[in-house]
Order: sequence, then C-alpha cells, then structure tokens
Amino acid sequence: MEYPKPIMSKKELMGMGFTRDYLNRVASTKGQTFAFRINPRNSRSPLLFDTAGLEKFRLAEIRAAERAAELKTGVM
Repeated sequence: MEYPKPIMSKKELMGMGFTRDYLNRVASTKGQTFAFRINPRNSRSPLLFDTAGLEKFRLAEIRAAERAAELKTGVM
C-alpha cells in the first residue's frame, strides 16, 4: 500500500480506510515502535504513525493470519 506521507496522523489514516479500532489496537500493541503521541505526557495528544513501520506490521499480521489458516486446515 502506498502512503502519501512518511508520518501520518490517525485521522489521515482513517481517511484512507483504516478503522479507528484497528489503529488503536495497533498503537497499543506491546513492543511496537511506529505509533507515538506528539506529547507523550498527554494521553489525549494526537497519535502519529510512521507509515513504513505500520505497513511492515500490517503485512506481518496478514502473513501470520494466512499461516494460521494454513495450519488449521492442513492438520487433521
């Protein structure tokens, strides 16, 4: 997927078709390094996403889901 900017806000990503729930889940995933707040001390500060990291995470999630489906249907 192509992103227009290297760093995008949650609102901009929602405009591209991502859901609020998905972005919140991704941002709260333990160990992720691509989602951050403008002001980390303020919990209501806007979330920003490094789009390269988000895309890498998204593709890894898709591969994991495909692999799980393979394993589920392959063993009987």
